[in-house]
Amino acid sequence: MNLHFGKNKIIQPEELKFYNELFGDRFESDYGEFSNFTENDFRHLFPQAEQFIRLIENIIINA
Repeated sequence: MNLHFGKNKIIQPEELKFYNELFGDRFESDYGEFSNFTENDFRHLFPQAEQFIRLIENIIINA
């Protein structure tokens, strides 16, 4: 994502940072030995995640 969308300025750095943090948490929950996430850990991220999804949808539609 960073290479293709960040380097070409298709997605802004703050949006890439958000994606990278979510991806890191997902990776940790899948492969980490001692990770334990609950819905409450991520509930506050839902609005920003929905905004990120709309951004990606717009990129696809306008490609």
